[in-house]
Amino acid sequence: MLRQMRDFFFAPNMHGVDWAGIKRSNEVMVPLSINRADLTYIIGEMIGELNSGHTYVGGGDMPKAERIETGLLGCKD
Repeated sequence: MLRQMRDFFFAPNMHGVDWAGIKRSNEVMVPLSINRADLTYIIGEMIGELNSGHTYVGGGDMPKAERIETGLLGCKD
């Protein structure tokens, strides 16, 4: 995703953003991520620095939280 933004962003100057600098400042958080959702968040924050609409990140092996069954108080079947 980061290479895709670097290579195909519509503005060759990337809106004046130092993309390599953004990568350097955020790559320290990658080892702290414990799942794909964390990594997707970091990448999303980096893409947000471009100040451009309709730029998204998604996909990957997202964790599934264990669902806890609860009662529906006051509801009848």
